Amino acid sequence: MASNYKELPSALPAKEAKLYSKGIELVNDFVDGLRRQGLLPERFTTILKQPRLQEIQTSVEFTATATIVTDRERMATALGLTLEQIAQHPDEVNDKTEAYLGSFVNYDDKHKIIPVFPRIGHLYHIYTDYPKVHIPDIDLAIGGVPKEKLLQLVKDMGNQISSNAEDMLRSSNFTTIAEGQMIRLFKAPITALGFHRGATIKEVYARIDELGADLCPAEVGPDLRIQDTNQPTNDWYCIAMKQVAGSDGDPHVFLLARRESTWLSSISAGSDSEWSPGSRFVFSIRK
Repeated sequence: MASNYKELPSALPAKEAKLYSKGIELVNDFVDGLRRQGLLPERFTTILKQPRLQEIQTSVEFTATATIVTDRERMATALGLTLEQIAQHPDEVNDKTEAYLGSFVNYDDKHKIIPVFPRIGHLYHIYTDYPKVHIPDIDLAIGGVPKEKLLQLVKDMGNQISSNAEDMLRSSNFTTIAEGQMIRLFKAPITALGFHRGATIKEVYARIDELGADLCPAEVGPDLRIQDTNQPTNDWYCIAMKQVAGSDGDPHVFLLARRESTWLSSISAGSDSEWSPGSRFVFSIRK
């Protein structure tokens, strides 16, 4: 009969016992993560958190060497940080934190989402899954350029611009900031916002707000097109912004893409429009 993971199988070799012990620790870390996000009822947490770990550790003399490296340990090694400098929950962030590895969607005791970005928005190393899901940070210069000149700068830099995007730039609803300033941005797939089966743009925007971040000023679209000169081929992402009507009259947001050349384009973004899990949005840090 197969034993469950809480029990030590009889006559277990030392090497396997050490792996078994480490596995229990990893399971408990996973359970803790689910509990912090409000995804696991407390009664299950209590049940799962009672493995016979001490018995396992004391009943076997560990003479074999077995190493299991966690993502946090790999991240620490790659970035030259200590484990204590990598927070895995918003409540762990302090003045010594240099990086974040964990979910953006965490819940407090009242089951409300904790605004994570006011706590981690200053960090330069943010992952929701290391090394697979890195959340790039962007420090972007915006403002101080009239929209007519901004449109011309987009073209002068060799970018292509779609007719809808050009109509958006010429719209009376598109404005630029009078004085130049820096704005801090992040680019994240909507899976990192907690939407693993896709979401409407209304849901995406609401989640950005719940996480303590903001939509971008509309001019981030053309400004980022000018400054993002290293976009990979076949890459695309959207700007989380208040929608502006395109030439077809529908609400649009800017889309930045690179095919044979770099494009400032747009995409229809009605409040009920559906976005796939891989869709990425750029949003700004709340000041």
